[in-house]
Amino acid sequence: MKNFTIIVMFIIGVFIGSSASYMVNEYRQSDVVIDSIVPDTVYIERETVLERVGINVCVTATVYNPEAHQCDNTPMITADGSQIDSTNVNNLRWIAVSQDLLKINGGVFGYGDTVYVHHSFPWIKGQWIIHDTMNKRYKNYIDFLQDRNGFYGKWENVIIWKIKRNTTTRELDSHPLDG
Repeated sequence: MKNFTIIVMFIIGVFIGSSASYMVNEYRQSDVVIDSIVPDTVYIERETVLERVGINVCVTATVYNPEAHQCDNTPMITADGSQIDSTNVNNLRWIAVSQDLLKINGGVFGYGDTVYVHHSFPWIKGQWIIHDTMNKRYKNYIDFLQDRNGFYGKWENVIIWKIKRNTTTRELDSHPLDG
């Protein structure tokens, strides 16, 4: 009986994982994706640690440095007025979002919101805080704040959602979208 239960659980797990992977592949990069593929709670070792507050959004993610040629003439001050600590840039876990994602422009996020970034790339996966805004030419984008010694890249089909503040900060070990 025990072996039968394990086999049934394995089959269900494979089915759920393949269904979630299929749904993620159906997203188009330029659309704001509303709800449904990420559960309301994410589990680590059977313990609820992150509670989703808002909708899921599918974005393209890139990296920016706090430098005048990438920002404005005050690169160490973010759009919400926060001062960037130049000695600790890579550990802040701050992001800029495209203007269309901000509530003041009809989006779903505000300055100071904590979002969970879901992606297989470990350096971007996890909790980030919105402190900055990107140039208006970008739509459905986020930018990770890093100094020149940090990571670089461009990632498409990144899923983000708002989470409650002060949630557990342990890294997500497994997720239904990981397939």
